[in-house]
Amino acid sequence: MPLALDELPQIFNILAGQMSIIGPRPALWNQDDLVAERDKYGANDVRPGLSGWAQINGRDELEIPAKARLDGEYVFK
Repeated sequence: MPLALDELPQIFNILAGQMSIIGPRPALWNQDDLVAERDKYGANDVRPGLSGWAQINGRDELEIPAKARLDGEYVFK
């Protein structure tokens, strides 16, 4: 998947050590349901990434519980 122009600032976050290249994508400000679901799997305990396991396995087509479960699988691999 190519890097979108709106993701370019995230490269600076990676260089600053605030993000990883691979990890759960940061949740949006209004995605409290995703944050709560990720808590069940420990996915909020790792540094967010530019791309993650949930993104390559369905991205926005996934329901919140499935996305959070995949993010959790990444944490424990």
